[in-house]
Amino acid sequence: TVASGIIGGGWYTSMAGLFEIIHSSAPDIKAKLIPGAGLANQPRVGTGEVDLAWGITPFVDAAIKGDKPFDQAYRDIRCIMKANDVFALQFIFLKESPINSIDEIFAKKYPLKVGLVPEGVSDAYAFRKLLEFYKVDIKTIESWGGKVMRGGYPDQVEMMKDKHVEAIFENTFVPANPVLQLQPFRKLKFIPFEKKHIEYFKQFGFVPWEIPA
Repeated sequence: TVASGIIGGGWYTSMAGLFEIIHSSAPDIKAKLIPGAGLANQPRVGTGEVDLAWGITPFVDAAIKGDKPFDQAYRDIRCIMKANDVFALQFIFLKESPINSIDEIFAKKYPLKVGLVPEGVSDAYAFRKLLEFYKVDIKTIESWGGKVMRGGYPDQVEMMKDKHVEAIFENTFVPANPVLQLQPFRKLKFIPFEKKHIEYFKQFGFVPWEIPA
């Protein structure tokens, strides 16, 4: 049994492709592919629920050591390959949004409507930590008239196309699949993380990285 990523994401399709290659060379090797997530996969491997899964480097390291966000160590986890180089936090807005900095959202108590993956995925974890930096939570956003709409990446694309949300918050490949799918339909802008955010996120295993532009 193999855990990948959320349906519609790069992890799900890439794991399926990987096992197609393996099966074509070794027909006796078969796998049951199930959805997974960047935070949930490590404990699932560590407890034996699944045999193999994708993981994100800092969270794999944290899982082995028992560091945050995990409440115990999964010392039997082993890594056998590194499939991609970079996952990047990306806060992507419709170009016409009046928001041009992260600080503005919280200073103005702006009624942000944002698309976000379900809990258990690294994107959702990072978004929750960003809110904690400003000493608020999702209920606070909702009290300002905003809304956090949950869905996988294909769902987020549709939300943004239909303008049900004006932003999406991602921790994924560069360029992100939702960005590539949205560009023909909507003009977008990236809201940068400032130095204070970058320093804050280091404690959670994130490292500075600039998206080439």
